Amino acid sequence: MDDDPNAQKDALEPEAIDDLGTRQKIEMLATEIFSSRKVSSDGLVCQMLIPPGETADLKIVVKAIDQALQLNFDIPMPRAIKGSIKAGAPVIFSTPSPEELPERTVKIKLTPPEPFVEITGAEPHNGQDGYSELSFDWQRRAGAVSENGTIDWKDINSIPSVAKDALLATIYDRTPGSPGVDCFGKPLKQQPGKRQQIRWNKKSIYRTDDPANENIFRLYTTSGGAVEFHLNQPDDPRTLEKIDITSTFTIKGDITYDYGDLKSSASLEIKGSLKGNFSLQSDGFIHVGGSIEGQEVDAHDIQTALITNGCRVTAENSITATNINNGIATAHTVTVVKNVSNAILTGHEKIIFLPGTTLMGVKCLAPKVEIHQIRIAGCNEIILGEKFFGEHNTCLTATSELQERIQHTIAGIKKTAMTILTIISQLTDLTSREDPSSEVKSTLLKIKNALAENIKSTRPIPAELIELCYQLERILDQAGYNESIIRRVDAMIHHLEEYNTVQGIYSVQSEERRDLRQTLVEVAEKLQTTVSVSVITGCKMMGHNAELRISCGNATLNFDPETMPAGPFTVEYELSEPGEDIRSGNLNLIRTEV
Repeated sequence: MDDDPNAQKDALEPEAIDDLGTRQKIEMLATEIFSSRKVSSDGLVCQMLIPPGETADLKIVVKAIDQALQLNFDIPMPRAIKGSIKAGAPVIFSTPSPEELPERTVKIKLTPPEPFVEITGAEPHNGQDGYSELSFDWQRRAGAVSENGTIDWKDINSIPSVAKDALLATIYDRTPGSPGVDCFGKPLKQQPGKRQQIRWNKKSIYRTDDPANENIFRLYTTSGGAVEFHLNQPDDPRTLEKIDITSTFTIKGDITYDYGDLKSSASLEIKGSLKGNFSLQSDGFIHVGGSIEGQEVDAHDIQTALITNGCRVTAENSITATNINNGIATAHTVTVVKNVSNAILTGHEKIIFLPGTTLMGVKCLAPKVEIHQIRIAGCNEIILGEKFFGEHNTCLTATSELQERIQHTIAGIKKTAMTILTIISQLTDLTSREDPSSEVKSTLLKIKNALAENIKSTRPIPAELIELCYQLERILDQAGYNESIIRRVDAMIHHLEEYNTVQGIYSVQSEERRDLRQTLVEVAEKLQTTVSVSVITGCKMMGHNAELRISCGNATLNFDPETMPAGPFTVEYELSEPGEDIRSGNLNLIRTEV
């Protein structure tokens, strides 16, 4: 009977303990087991020893363990666990904790030399601190490796730049974490994460919340510009503390290797100078208080005290320079305030020399030049209208190429028309036995006359005429004509559709040709009405070698100390006779009455 597992299990049930002495023994053993407890310093683990001599009576031991767990830890032992306890393999089970705390684990091991019961709680999970993920190129670098493997030491990303509506950062809020539980079932408080406090300018940056996660939001730019930001921990993009977008970034000193090449959506206000072999690029304006001596500068508007050292300066709108010495300036409007020498100036609209400016060894390219009481030394050249001559040549080339395509299209139209007329003639011969009043003959005659009229006038074939050809197919089929004749009608329909396609191409080409011819007329008018040199208050020639040469197309006017007019004057370009080369016009000197 004792070898029967079911009998052993039944013997361990409460109703099997019916005598007072056994119950007292169980209570004393439970008290002894609990008294042996050792609790870890963090309260997570409690181990209780079972007296080795007591494990022989398995029924008493199991009941004592059950009582010790219930009374002291509020852990009921499941019936299945009670029945599985025996000397040998340990028994492990989990038990719920109060207040939705994590489960605790109970391990019972009756194997000598030290049988024990161990209760293990769960550690608390601390919350995660809030953090940021930066989406712009925020990191300053020592240089960049180019495609050919060389290192550009000037590409250091000193001023991060972004466009409008660009994603700046994704912000993750702190998490609260979750509590733990000690071995007795008491809560172990977790440490919540720290919220990341981020400040941003609401005028230049806007926030969007993540619809799928309330702990996430993102920051976007309302306009392009330079990014100004501060990290709580340097070089750690997770610690963003402050961020703003500025439309104008100010640099108090010179552009050196501390800044490197700058490419910014923001305007740049540079108090010092651009020195060394550096480049600047801005979507706004660039103001340089000192000199521009670098490699290249490009912006919407540029203002500086000096352009020198061969630097190429380009502006979409305007360049205003106090002095230009050995520099290249290109803009819609170029204005020189004081001195310009050994320079090339290109004004897409005009070039202006303000009063008191000195010119020496300057080459100017523009439709219009305004001169206000300047001094001229050395050889200087003003080339007018090259922009318009270039546009005119481009149009002439395009017109010539288009004309070749038109001739090819016309040849295609003629070839297709000839094929259509040949098929009509064949169908006429093949149906010659038909009575003139028959449906076959009358339909074929309608098609023939309509086609002749449309082809002669180079008009597209109307849909009604193509439908009439389909009708002819049906009539021939009903009249019993063989398949080869009907296929000829089908081939004619295909060529009619092809004819319309080629006619459509010809219409587009003809419209393009009209536009090009109109452009040629407009360019010629601009040369006549726009190109000029206006000397507002006269020029002073400095020395007998001083020279000012004005050219437009093939026409040239040279001025030296002897031929330079004393007062104000204007030089204008007059076109040659219609049909002649627009470069073969004349430059006319028009003196202005004071």
